[in-house]
Amino acid sequence: MSVIARKMFQSLWKRVGVSDAERIAGLTLPRGVTFRTFRYIEDGDPMHTLSIYWPEGHPDDLPVIIDIHGGGWMYGSKEVNRPFDLALASLGFCVVGLSYRLCPQTDLKGMLADIDAACRFAYSKRVELGMNFLQTFLTGDSAGGHLVAVTAALQSSEKLRGMVGVEPLPFTIRAINLNHAVPFIEHSDLHSKGKLLNALGKSEIMRELYGSKLTRDREFARITSDFSQLIASATSFPPTHIVTSTGDLSFNWQSHAIKKVLDQHGYECELWEVAKERHVFNVAHMDQPIGIKTNKRIADFFRLHQGG
Repeated sequence: MSVIARKMFQSLWKRVGVSDAERIAGLTLPRGVTFRTFRYIEDGDPMHTLSIYWPEGHPDDLPVIIDIHGGGWMYGSKEVNRPFDLALASLGFCVVGLSYRLCPQTDLKGMLADIDAACRFAYSKRVELGMNFLQTFLTGDSAGGHLVAVTAALQSSEKLRGMVGVEPLPFTIRAINLNHAVPFIEHSDLHSKGKLLNALGKSEIMRELYGSKLTRDREFARITSDFSQLIASATSFPPTHIVTSTGDLSFNWQSHAIKKVLDQHGYECELWEVAKERHVFNVAHMDQPIGIKTNKRIADFFRLHQGG
């Protein structure tokens, strides 16, 4: 990453970090939810950790939600989504909130490998913690939505799995939720008014995720940076719930584009759009009425697809 771009992103994410800390401190968190934290890879890396949340006094056999946080592939950890994970758990789920390595520490393949390892570790805890992996769902916000989409496509794309170096997960993903997802990377406007950020940002994000134009795996980049190519590479895709808002000026169009692609391929999808709210409103403000209503809709969609 160029010096100018690196400083620009560092400044941006520093401001976001301060804002997130203030926001989280002011949230009203659900009661009656407990959790445990684990290292899913024993290498000392703090990003190789996950937390599993469940409602106190729950019966065994709870359905599972795996949550992948956003942050532009460069920022965040499971802690940023802890309030959201608590909210989902309070609705009757075991929720796995995971951290993964970010750019520039790793690239997209490294992130996907971390997510794969975290999913397998959580699966290994299913008996101990009463987790029903016959009813497993994925959710992700913003860049995390992109990672959820790629993870879901990996399960039915042998070609894509070969590129990443993973095998199919030992459980079926019954449905997914994409919160203001950003799976059209090269076509993204990172800021509705930030021309400099857009000009430098898109090329630098592609460089961080895939390497330079001279060194990158162009086929992997082509498939995973464009949702339409991603879906074309898969032989199946799970039922999908899409959350967006008209107030998300930079990324609202991507949610509608996701639905259009899924409709064209005949995959089940449902789009939930609200007015005026900002990017990832139901994750950032899970205690507000519209956040509560939206997250209940996500839970209801998952329950409709519980399977066995």
